[in-house]
Amino acid sequence: MDCKLLAIDSSTSSTGVGIFINGEYKSHQIIVTKNIKNKIDKFEMMMTSICDLIEKESPQIVVTELTVVSRNAEAQRNLSMLLGAIYYKCLELGIEYHSMRPTEWRKLVRDKDEKTPRKREELKKWSQEKVHDLLGLNEISDDISDAILLGMAYINKFD
Repeated sequence: MDCKLLAIDSSTSSTGVGIFINGEYKSHQIIVTKNIKNKIDKFEMMMTSICDLIEKESPQIVVTELTVVSRNAEAQRNLSMLLGAIYYKCLELGIEYHSMRPTEWRKLVRDKDEKTPRKREELKKWSQEKVHDLLGLNEISDDISDAILLGMAYINKFD
């Protein structure tokens, strides 16, 4: 039986998803709610879309990125609630759930002597370049590249 993993880089406006089967990258998706102005509607649409995707894809494992505390309080609350909804959906469906800190997953995908940048914009660029180097993917958002690298890092934990 194939083992499907969904790696989710969640956000209330643009969530990247990497899909892996038997430890190999297969595809990616992005869920965008930037065009929804009402914050409650935007949050509910993102939460529903992610949960619907989990149900549709029927993975055995879901891995998410833990939120970074340096965000503003409202963003932190919303991301925490979003992760809680994802975790609950996994519990409901009997899916194994894991989360990783950004520093943890980056360490698992970078080269041994490679240093990861510190600034947010540099990290976004690094993530996109890393996915290009590893998989040859071009013109993908940092949400997608982060999700793909998150999935690869989770898999690398077991190598």
